[in-house]
Amino acid sequence: NKVDLRNVTTTTGENRNKRMLIDVIIKNIFQANDGLVRFDDRSYFNYNMKTRLQGTAISLPGFGTASVITVTGLYLRINDKNKFLSGQTALEKINQLKDKYKNGSYEVECKEFFSRTSVMASYGTHRVYTVDDISFEKNLDNVRIGIKGADGNPKEVSLYEYYQLNYPGIKINDRKQPLLMHKISEDSLEVIYLVPELMQICGLDEERKDVDDPQEVKKKLATKGKLTPGEKMKKLETIQKIIFNKDRKVIPARGNKPRVELPSADDVRKKWGLSFDGFLTFNGRTINPPDINFDDGEQHVQRGRFRQGKSIKPTSFKRNDWVCFTTYDSKQDAQQMINSLLRCSRNLGIEIEEPQIIAFNARKADEFVHELEQQDLNHGKKLALVVLSRKTRHFYPEIKQYLYGD
Repeated sequence: NKVDLRNVTTTTGENRNKRMLIDVIIKNIFQANDGLVRFDDRSYFNYNMKTRLQGTAISLPGFGTASVITVTGLYLRINDKNKFLSGQTALEKINQLKDKYKNGSYEVECKEFFSRTSVMASYGTHRVYTVDDISFEKNLDNVRIGIKGADGNPKEVSLYEYYQLNYPGIKINDRKQPLLMHKISEDSLEVIYLVPELMQICGLDEERKDVDDPQEVKKKLATKGKLTPGEKMKKLETIQKIIFNKDRKVIPARGNKPRVELPSADDVRKKWGLSFDGFLTFNGRTINPPDINFDDGEQHVQRGRFRQGKSIKPTSFKRNDWVCFTTYDSKQDAQQMINSLLRCSRNLGIEIEEPQIIAFNARKADEFVHELEQQDLNHGKKLALVVLSRKTRHFYPEIKQYLYGD
């Protein structure tokens, strides 16, 4: 029955139970949609809207939900999410490790790589499994599964025959491949055997041979998950369509199992008597911009910008007043940083000229300091700017000691 939660006084425990119940109902509604992949109890990703990047990785758009009970009613909180797949099957990874560790240790490496790794089935409902182990003794021919035969009597078939009967459209090329193992529960000894050829690895693998720069791939994938507020709102509005979707998921006939038509998401919603009024809109709080006081002047910020009319001392920083030191691999980053400083200085009324950038081929801190010792820093220079990268940040203590102390 429908319950108006605004008129019900409840304890914290009762609210928790209500939220748990609502979350279960919401989960049932989402599961009634075809193509939604569930990675955990509250996160769903749309496999039908996947995006490929350079043919090496896959981005899945999705969302997470949570019910929230407030004094004004019950709300569904939605968070925008993205999930990445490596675009590589588990069998491809196994073969990659086999080629890399030809001395026979590849089985140990495989067990280490796949332990607690998430994989997603490339067929059916694209279910996600956590791999607990990998078996090199088991394969599709020697693993037997009990099923109900066409005559209604139980019988045993091989794992390969099971897939042929239940998923006739699936082609398995390697019947002797090792099998991934997924425990049904922590306490149970019963396991599900997964076919690596049919499993996609979740996440990104930095050791992929066909990926020139895994970090660059990660950056490009991350930009796909960054949306403007308008784009994010438009994406979240699709959740309403998912909740009120009237299409019914169909499980095709498999073997002796008949075709099954499941209730639609809207059917499940109506069954539970839940209604959704859409997104709550309200006016955001506007914070007045601060006034900036400098000496005797006062600056008014407008649209996040202001210009300091009165020059801040020093009124100028000529090219020869300062110098920038860095390594060759960080020279471009140093240039970008200086360009930003020049842009910001104009708004503050400071006149700065671009300095000389001197790059060293230094791999150790003492090599960098040695190069600094060759520079004439005590005559005419007001500032020495040193730009380090993540690779060279450990140079910092010795450089600081030299510039400040020695």
